[in-house]
Amino acid sequence: IQQAILNLDLPGINVQQSDASHLEITSDIAEKAFGVSYIIAREQLSQAETAAFGDGQNDLSMFYKVGTSIAMGNAPMSVQQSANYVTKTNVANGVAYGIEHFLLHQP
Repeated sequence: IQQAILNLDLPGINVQQSDASHLEITSDIAEKAFGVSYIIAREQLSQAETAAFGDGQNDLSMFYKVGTSIAMGNAPMSVQQSANYVTKTNVANGVAYGIEHFLLHQP
């Protein structure tokens, strides 16, 4: 289905498979990276001062905008390989573990 939609060459849409059973169709400007860029600019942060957690393909653009990217343990391997760190799964308190072990104890 994803390829069929992409073949339509519709302007202004973004099509991403977030996992085996979810296809996301959004505006091409509705990416998490745009939101992160807005916050960085508004708060006058450096990239090094930012971090993001994610578990899907739709998080990859956000990972490239932040200083520290952390994939959830339940994320697909391609997402895990794109992150600086991999934490525990979402049901094993992966965000709390990631904050404690990767963000609070950075040199």
